[in-house]
Amino acid sequence: MRNKTLLGRSGIIIILICLLLLTLVRVSYTADYVLLVESSEDIKQADPKRYRLEALKLFVRLLKDGDRVSVIGFSDEPEMLAKLQDVSKGRYGILKAISRIDSRGIYKNLYLASLKAVQVLKESNADKRYIILLSDGKMTLESEDKEEEYLLKLIDEIIPSCKENGIKLYSVAFTEFSDEALLKEMAISTRGMYFTVDSPELLHKAFVDIYTNTKLPDELSLSGKQFRVDKKIKEIDIVVDREKANGSISLIQPDGRKVSYSKHPTHYKWYSSRAYELIKVTRPVPGVWKIIDSVDNSYRIFINTDLRLKITDIPEVVKRDRQLKIYLWLQEDNKILKGTSLILKAVEFGAIEIRPDKTRINISLNDDGVENDDLSGDGVFTGAITPVLEGIHTVILTADGRSFNRQKVVRFYLTENDKSKKQNRIEEKQKEPEKKDEKKSRESVDEENYLLKRAFIKFAIFNAVLMTIVISTVLILRWKRKKA
Repeated sequence: MRNKTLLGRSGIIIILICLLLLTLVRVSYTADYVLLVESSEDIKQADPKRYRLEALKLFVRLLKDGDRVSVIGFSDEPEMLAKLQDVSKGRYGILKAISRIDSRGIYKNLYLASLKAVQVLKESNADKRYIILLSDGKMTLESEDKEEEYLLKLIDEIIPSCKENGIKLYSVAFTEFSDEALLKEMAISTRGMYFTVDSPELLHKAFVDIYTNTKLPDELSLSGKQFRVDKKIKEIDIVVDREKANGSISLIQPDGRKVSYSKHPTHYKWYSSRAYELIKVTRPVPGVWKIIDSVDNSYRIFINTDLRLKITDIPEVVKRDRQLKIYLWLQEDNKILKGTSLILKAVEFGAIEIRPDKTRINISLNDDGVENDDLSGDGVFTGAITPVLEGIHTVILTADGRSFNRQKVVRFYLTENDKSKKQNRIEEKQKEPEKKDEKKSRESVDEENYLLKRAFIKFAIFNAVLMTIVISTVLILRWKRKKA
């Protein structure tokens, strides 16, 4: 009886030790977002039909399991509408929180709102962290002195805090009265992106661009109103602009079946709004699909697949005259397809840069170990560009095979070397150790090293848990034999 009691206690101790060690291993999320949305009367006047809420919901519906979202509305004070939570379980609650964003505030305190968003993300352990700011960027308080005070605090505290904690801010301006200079500076200074939209009806396009830039999803290349689904694709997300659509929108499957919002199979999820249609299809039929009643190229098709087009990270902000190297490759089941692969031999890789003035430049790619390429025949194709025009540049990367195609779209902002007075003042305060600036100039390398170290630590902890279980079990068995 005593032996059983001791054995039971030993078992409990082992379990407690394992649980203690497991608590040290925090779950890592792919990306964490705080949707920071102004809820003032000014926004209501700019967007009386609340297109901004439809755009936010589209963004949330496009995110995948493992991504987390928090929603904060703000006028004079920030209001937490949805705590940071995984979209796999909390998507419905997040969408409801977005619906609760009102537009009744008189004052606007962008500093307090941004501070709240930073506090949420400082506690995050996600690989990537973003604040998505939807606002006119104006500080409207009781007096001009207060406005100036909080504006300075925003610049002197929030921007440096974002940089120190690896938080990138994406800002979206869509009213003619927006403080574009401030919204742009907040985004560029934190290595994020800045978007301007001509009208509220187009807000969803900006959020699709934010999704593609932060998640780098695989897309399908388009051919008029047709696209080809291959056998490797598990799911497709189709975003169709209603702004240019003629009447209702429907799809023709490869088997000839016509589906629409009012009539579609159970493995479809179809969301219809005034600005766009979002159609999610699991287990799509392989073959050529057609979109009916839409304008050519007014849609985007995102896919979930085992055969992926992969690229190295392209920074959101690039300085003038800096050469930007681009690496891309095909990957199946987490393995790079090399030059000896039969699939790769029939694939044509392409890259195009679209400059701020809308000119399109072909980017030369090669895998021959010459010029910019590091190693011949390793399956990684390399190209390089040296952008010169200030503004947003778009890079479209493609891989076209006999029976499939893949595409990625990435945007970056080219900024002048000359810095604003506000930026200079911020950097003067941040210069304390000069080595810190050196580290940040190699941000992408540091981030990669950090992720590798964290993966190694987790691996070590899991092994420690396993070894503890094995050793404890052996000791108990030995002790039991001796007693026997």
